Amino acid sequence: MTSVGDRSRETSPDSVTGSDSDNSGSRPLRSLAWTVYIPAAAYGIGQGAAAPVMVLTAIDMGAGFALAGLTVALVGLGQVLGDLVSGQVVARLGERWSIVLASSIAIVGVVACLVAPSIVVLLGGILAVGLANAVWGLARQNYLSLAVPLAWRARAMSLFGGAMRFGFFVGPLIGAGAIAVIGVRGGFVVQLVAVVIAGVLMVRLPDPEGAQGSAQAMSLGTTLRRHRRLLGTLGMGSLLLGVARAARDSVLPLWSDHLGLSPATASLVFAAGAAIDVLCAYPAGHLMDRFGRTFVAIPSILLLALSYFLIPFTTSLVWFAVVALILGIGNGFGNGVIMTIGADAAPADGRAEFLAVWRLSHDAGFLAGPLTIAGLAAVAPLSVAVFAASGLSAAGAVLLARFVPRYTPDRPRRSDRFETGRHRPTRPDDATMRRCDDEHVTRPPDTDRTRPGDDAGDDEWNHAQRDETETQRLDRNWNSLLQELRVVQTGVQILTGFLLTLPFHDGFEELGGTLRVIYLITVSCAVGAAILLAAPVALHRALFRQHQLGLVVTYAHYL
Repeated sequence: MTSVGDRSRETSPDSVTGSDSDNSGSRPLRSLAWTVYIPAAAYGIGQGAAAPVMVLTAIDMGAGFALAGLTVALVGLGQVLGDLVSGQVVARLGERWSIVLASSIAIVGVVACLVAPSIVVLLGGILAVGLANAVWGLARQNYLSLAVPLAWRARAMSLFGGAMRFGFFVGPLIGAGAIAVIGVRGGFVVQLVAVVIAGVLMVRLPDPEGAQGSAQAMSLGTTLRRHRRLLGTLGMGSLLLGVARAARDSVLPLWSDHLGLSPATASLVFAAGAAIDVLCAYPAGHLMDRFGRTFVAIPSILLLALSYFLIPFTTSLVWFAVVALILGIGNGFGNGVIMTIGADAAPADGRAEFLAVWRLSHDAGFLAGPLTIAGLAAVAPLSVAVFAASGLSAAGAVLLARFVPRYTPDRPRRSDRFETGRHRPTRPDDATMRRCDDEHVTRPPDTDRTRPGDDAGDDEWNHAQRDETETQRLDRNWNSLLQELRVVQTGVQILTGFLLTLPFHDGFEELGGTLRVIYLITVSCAVGAAILLAAPVALHRALFRQHQLGLVVTYAHYL
């Protein structure tokens, strides 16, 4: 069994990548584009394309509305069931073969949906896709937690979640084209192609150090007992955040129907909120890496609680749209926060098994959220169900505020935020020490003897700094800025163009000129805020310290 000292080294930025890792440079996420983020977007496109046709296919096969609605819930149920075994699968098989297995199960499930002769086969295929989603997601999260430095972990996780959401946002548009050509089951064809593309791209990446399969995997019961205190506190916060995020998919359509809005108008409001959600993905990770996990997790869930509290007071389309956009911002800034916190709290011994149980807590919340809203709406006024969602979100905020600082690293030091590949010994962080106390094991020794501030550390640090001239530092910041801008440029242009032209499409004539102006102003402000928050540190230095006008002009040109 791995010692706690090994665990602490596993969670440090130095041990995650190793001194010779290719990912230890100033931009470790670029190498993951074709093996993590593009496959994630492709997989999300498949899910988004298939989501609407699940219900429609069931109805075409003669199912009633209740049974047809069950098809969507089966995806979440499959993910929850998959979480129960995905930890053992990834721990035994490792990254590569877990992806192969998950992709194979997903392909079988999608083919079953595509050719299903009966409703039973269709439901079985949907359940299989949910099982594959659990293994697929855990394998990628486990990989990112090992392959990316701690100083970049939140951005890596947020981009992964954002890529999935972008795919889910674009998927229905592509699926609509396939349905027009093939028929109702055309969405499943898009999903089949997307799963194959994602699987082929992702298996090309070799497993990082520490992700190889093990002959012995920790059982689910052992994992639950070992981390019962963390799961009973921080895990409950994760579950309530899942409830808060999933409730949006039920609350917004139900309240729009309560207001008497047309389906076209309701779709516009929902699409705008979803697009803002995607735009906030990278800023959320950037802020988490700079200021810590609490800085993003608490405002995110508080915005959700506030939005749910305000929804029952909205009586017009304008205020409903404003609250929906706030809800999208809150949901977007929570993008990747649960995966990041789970990676921070995961031990080296039994990492995959712990992450599976951690994902189980959040996925259970996603499954419980819509069921809670539906159950309350059936026995009480709809406003009571919405207020309940607000109360559960507030309770989750209390738990996260209390326990996120306990189990996650403190705000990263400046030297961690501007990594240049030089790795220095670090002592176990406070979160590791507290986890050791909770699990009643021996604390690791304090091995930090060369931090800046100590005599030896000062000599080493000053010597390293003298090796780099001021010109080299400016060049590095400039190159880093341009690389980061190229990454976000395409996504920002596509999403912003879609948002700004959506109100002028056919079917939205009822909005009127005034509402369109309000919509455009709101979207422009939200996009501008997201862009500013996503700006790298080099831009902030240019704006507020170095006053390099050329850098600012270049930034504006790229966006």
